[in-house]
Amino acid sequence: MLARWEPDLLVLLGMPIVPTAILTIPTLATINAHNGALPTYRGMDAVGWALLNNDPITCTVHRVTAGVDTGPVLLTQAVPLSPRQTLRRRVKSTQLTLLSAVTAHTATARQLPDGVSQSPHLARQFYRLHPHLKRILDASPYGTGGTR
Repeated sequence: MLARWEPDLLVLLGMPIVPTAILTIPTLATINAHNGALPTYRGMDAVGWALLNNDPITCTVHRVTAGVDTGPVLLTQAVPLSPRQTLRRRVKSTQLTLLSAVTAHTATARQLPDGVSQSPHLARQFYRLHPHLKRILDASPYGTGGTR
């Protein structure tokens, strides 16, 4: 069905791994907003892992390739601090801002912005946090539901 639409750009947000057959359908690319600083925080629960490591919370938009969060990084932005919004809301807002910027550029230029290849020696793959650890983070003032 997607191939029948003949899309130029496929935009993902919060998706599991997408089959390569889907990634090749758009004529320009498939892009994804990731809630972590790539390549340092590839994979699941990037915000929680960054909090546990006392690292800044950063979102990225990258070109999707067959690997997990391995494609060139198109845009990066730190998640702003705010006492009025939860971290979860600020992360989602930052992801949407980055996706909007990349799609606006792509619509105007008819090509993706220049991407930066991810340095393999910086890459770390993270997996889902244990549910107990996630509950502790969510309940803390600095957790995903907090206002850090």
